[in-house]
Amino acid sequence: MKTFLCKTCNQKFEAEGIRVDWNDPTYGPCSKFIATCPCNGEDCDEYRPLKNNKEEFASTGSSCGSGGCCCRK
Repeated sequence: MKTFLCKTCNQKFEAEGIRVDWNDPTYGPCSKFIATCPCNGEDCDEYRPLKNNKEEFASTGSSCGSGGCCCRK
């Protein structure tokens, strides 16, 4: 079971979902899972929480906290 988010009613729900594949001219082969919202019947994308960039940046071992000065000399 995957978690999906309906952007219309802002409801998260769990469902099996259906995989949709397509070929994007820029990125090449792409895929995503969609499911039907139980409230309004709309197709919804899989819910993926936003990543915290500060934690991700800190894990790379950089000594610069702002993120912009690492490559300057």
